[in-house]
Amino acid sequence: MLNLNSYCQDIAKLMFPNIKIIIDRFHIVAMMTRSFNQTRVQAFKKYDNKSLEYRKLKFA
Repeated sequence: MLNLNSYCQDIAKLMFPNIKIIIDRFHIVAMMTRSFNQTRVQAFKKYDNKSLEYRKLKFA
């Protein structure tokens, strides 16, 4: 089983032409959680750390 990293998929397909790429729910949720947290961190860096918006994003 491979993760969703496109480089891994490309290499796997090159090395193993008949490979089946499997994406399971756990890795989908993990990818979405990482993406959400990256977006949240980018957003809260725009606010003053004493603002209400900052606190809402920081502790979401």
